[in-house]
Order: sequence, then C-alpha cells, then structure tokens
Amino acid sequence: MNTEDQGAEQADVERRLAAILASDVVGYSRLMEADEAGTLARLRSVRQELIDPGITIDVARLPAHATVFDLVYVPAQTPLLAAARARGLRAANGSEMLIQQAAIAFERWTGVGGMADVMRTAVSPLLADPTVTA
Repeated sequence: MNTEDQGAEQADVERRLAAILASDVVGYSRLMEADEAGTLARLRSVRQELIDPGITIDVARLPAHATVFDLVYVPAQTPLLAAARARGLRAANGSEMLIQQAAIAFERWTGVGGMADVMRTAVSPLLADPTVTA
C-alpha cells in the first residue's frame, strides 16, 4: 500500500471514528434531555455493576515493561492504577483521552483545530475537584 492509499485509509478511519463519537454524544444528549435523572441513575447502576466491584486485571501477571491505562478519569487514581503503580508499572487515567476526544470532536464540528490545550484548561478544575464523582 502506498503512502497516498495509507493516508486515504487513515482519513476514512478518522471519519468513521468521528461519526461514532458524534452518534454517542448525540445519543447521550438525547437521553439526558429526555430524562436526566433517569439517565444518570442508569449510568450509576452500570458503573456500580461493572466498575465499582474492583480490579478485574491481575497486575502481577503483567510484564514489568507494561503500561496500564484506565479509561476512568474521575477519580484520577483508581484501584487499578494504584495497584499498577505499586508494582512499579507506568499507569495513566483517562483524562487525556477525554481531552483529546473533545478537541477532535470540536475540530470535526467547527473546523477549528489545535484546541486540546483549551479543552485541558477547561476541564482541569473539574478533574481536580475531589467532590466530583462519576
């Protein structure tokens, strides 16, 4: 595959991912508009069932060079990340993914790129607030 074909394929993948993200945002927005309290209750229920039970990965079984990512961004330090760091593994939460997705979505919708720093500045107080819960 030549460079031009690879570029076209990458652009196609990016368009598809942007469409999925936009659909997800629209669907979530519609649910929140129709029933904010009910939507939040369902999200909390899913979180309690799938996330809150604890770590599902045994970090002791990971290679010493592994990096652990937890897509959760609130709280910033999850039990999985704590366990990985305690073992000396590199670990990161989902805050940067959130920021980059927001910047990409903003660019797709407005045509204005390079907004990751703006998104990071906007969300930093929320991510740093210990009273914020998911």
